[in-house]
Amino acid sequence: MSITKLGVIGAAAALLLAFGAFGLSKPGVVTADISGVTANPASGGEATVTVGLVSGGQSTQDVIVTTSNGVLQVVNDGTCTSVDGDGTDTVTFSGCAVGDSMGLTNICASAGTYTVAASQGTSTDNDSSTCDEAGAIGVVDSVEVDVENSAVTGADITTLETNPVGSNVSNADITITAEDENGVGVEGVEVLAIATTGVIETAGGVTVSSSGTCSQTSDPDDTDVLHEEVNTDADGEAVFTYCASVGSTLGPTTITFIVVSDTAGEPDFIETVSFTIVGPPASLTLTVSPTTLVCGEKATITGTVKDAIGQNVSNGTGVSLFTNFGGVAIGTSSGGGNFGGVATASTSSGNFNGFLLTSTTNTGPYEVVAQVTGAAGQAIFTQQTVTCRAAAAAPTVTAPSTGTGTISPPSTGDAGLLSSSESDASLYVVAGMVAFVLAGFASLRFARR
Repeated sequence: MSITKLGVIGAAAALLLAFGAFGLSKPGVVTADISGVTANPASGGEATVTVGLVSGGQSTQDVIVTTSNGVLQVVNDGTCTSVDGDGTDTVTFSGCAVGDSMGLTNICASAGTYTVAASQGTSTDNDSSTCDEAGAIGVVDSVEVDVENSAVTGADITTLETNPVGSNVSNADITITAEDENGVGVEGVEVLAIATTGVIETAGGVTVSSSGTCSQTSDPDDTDVLHEEVNTDADGEAVFTYCASVGSTLGPTTITFIVVSDTAGEPDFIETVSFTIVGPPASLTLTVSPTTLVCGEKATITGTVKDAIGQNVSNGTGVSLFTNFGGVAIGTSSGGGNFGGVATASTSSGNFNGFLLTSTTNTGPYEVVAQVTGAAGQAIFTQQTVTCRAAAAAPTVTAPSTGTGTISPPSTGDAGLLSSSESDASLYVVAGMVAFVLAGFASLRFARR
């Protein structure tokens, strides 16, 4: 081949190499340098690790950090986001930018050398140091307890109902979290749960009916409803469901959780969770006051509903009120008329109230009846009587009499005016005396002649 041809071929090859160098290679090749991976000597089995992204970083590329000895715990994300792996031997960061810096802690599983490596695409860096001893990895240092039910928000669950109504519940999920001294969940720790009544099961081991009552899910291999054993998962959590099943012992109850320590000489962790179990209605009282009133007036109705041991039943328990005449009224719900009335009251702290509205067209006794539904659908009744009387008739008012007789002056005795009978007698006496005197004078004159 001639020198001229070789020159042409060489020039062409040089051009191809130049084009490749200036970006004709496959796009998307990561050119970032991850440097500054600094692994400091471990003291007490823990070392600080810093990962820096110094040039050419692409936010679309994750940064992956691994350790050869123990686990990594994220201390600082920088502007990145740690998407998974916290507390494991691999942590992934997303959304990083040039100049970012992430801080981690390497918790050694054993004394000796450890190496931390970081990569973004094809760019890698690593650093090594030594652990003077094993860190507190996998050793339970603390236990947290969380109690919740998805139907209840914003409040701790302290009361469970065997026959719940309204927003009340019969069961609760209890999460036990075992953590080491770095706050990392410890996997594979045995947790024992012990109850004295009801049902304690692993999460999902309880069935809740449409009415809200709960029971153990059928499990032929687990007939002991008062004891359960679960190992913690990768997050250090063991989740149980406690159920206040129908027939549970009413009143305060406590579930005990034992987190078993695998460290020689270290005691087990013991935690407790307490509830009050409330049963269905078992007793009903009713008071109506006053028991005697004028028709058309109202009487006040009050009452209580308790479970079998005298505890207040669930808030919102319905109480039906009936009357044979007039009507009953509770809040905005009322019934009435000449043919009787019915309404439903709701309990609050075991109490209910309302009014009896009597009618002016019905006098006599009004029967007020209250009814609630107890265990197994049993109806519980109680009754009070109120007597309604007609209003008294208004009295008739008459004008005083003025009379029709003659008005006579008062008698003043002998010296005054006489009565008509006394006056006639006196006239007769005077006339007789005058006649006698005249006769005497006449006789005297006749004699002289």
